[in-house]
Amino acid sequence: MLLYQFFDWPQPVWVHVLPVLGLDGKRFAKRHGATSIIDYLDQGYLPEALINFLVFIGWVYDDSTEIMTIEELIARFDLSRISPSGGIFNIDKLNKFNGIYLRNLKLPDLIERVSPYLQRAGVLGATLTEDEHVTLTCLLPLMQERIVVLSDASSLVRPFFHTPTYDPALLLSKKSDVATIRHALQAATNILASLAPWETTTIENQLRQLGAELNLKRDLLMSVRVAVTGSTVSLPLFETFDILGWETTIERLAQAGAFLAGMSDQSA
Repeated sequence: MLLYQFFDWPQPVWVHVLPVLGLDGKRFAKRHGATSIIDYLDQGYLPEALINFLVFIGWVYDDSTEIMTIEELIARFDLSRISPSGGIFNIDKLNKFNGIYLRNLKLPDLIERVSPYLQRAGVLGATLTEDEHVTLTCLLPLMQERIVVLSDASSLVRPFFHTPTYDPALLLSKKSDVATIRHALQAATNILASLAPWETTTIENQLRQLGAELNLKRDLLMSVRVAVTGSTVSLPLFETFDILGWETTIERLAQAGAFLAGMSDQSA
């Protein structure tokens, strides 16, 4: 207030609000996960989602409205609706807000926003190529419903730009040994290698039928997922095959089979 007086500036309306609280009702601190806004942005929270979330800590508009654009927040904000008790910082609610904003992004905007995170993670190079842009255009609609923050995209997108490496514990299920999964992957490779047309429905039908015949079902699909992506968590499996294409899919299934063969040789 003194600074405003010294510079002969008109005094703004000064408002004192209570401190932000953690879920335990105590002042929000590092033990609750408190960090800087920059850190949240680095993780991939959208600025507009953060603003929307922060405004609603200790302030309400009505009994149901939570998601608002910045323009709506500016127009509707009223000091009389500030809560007389401290607001709660709930990370689950922030994740919910960010997920809603992510799902509402148009594809070109999503590509522009997610690309720096993919580049930082080493998934993409410093300059996005035309081929990479085309691949992202296919991938991001599948990914948009699955990520909470932009940095989540890196692990989901990586298999489409880099050949996977394998963790034996992921390729094998608890109920299956090396020989069983190696045989199953070889059978899957043989079926898919001669498959036409190369489309999601046909791929799914053939693999599910094979899983039933081998009495593996989910184990086969999980091993195939790991063989193609290197991970147990990926974008939808059959759409992944479709985007990767016939040649890359067959190469990776063969590569996983060779990896398991090497494991058999070492244990022999």
